[in-house]
Amino acid sequence: MPPKSEPAPLSQTLPLNHKNATNVLLDALAELDRILSPLFATPTTLNETLAKLDIEKRSQLEVMVAYAINTLAFINLKANGTAPASHPVMNELKRIKGYTQKLKQAMDGESAKKANMEVDKDAAARFIKGALASNLIADRKEAEAAAQ
Repeated sequence: MPPKSEPAPLSQTLPLNHKNATNVLLDALAELDRILSPLFATPTTLNETLAKLDIEKRSQLEVMVAYAINTLAFINLKANGTAPASHPVMNELKRIKGYTQKLKQAMDGESAKKANMEVDKDAAARFIKGALASNLIADRKEAEAAAQ
């Protein structure tokens, strides 16, 4: 039996286009690790960070972290040769996409509400006139009742 030879390093067995894709993936994962590591430095760091944020930023961060974690699970499945289409991670990614859309709609809705918060002067004048007119009628009825 011939002695077992060590497998060739990954960089020697992959075609050039796969090497480039692998390097891009590794660079992206290193960047993601650099960004997320402060949030997970201690068990309470994420909670402390979330507590300091307003509701809009907190929602954005929670959705971003959930998306990042599930995307990493998806990448892991693909890297290990598992079909992610039938895996529950796909349902989670769809659910997170829905939350992302809801969050975007809520943020767009707030800015639209702020833009529409203008006083309609004509409508306000009609309300005031109507209120004053009904007060005049009520005052006249009281005066007539008191006179009788």
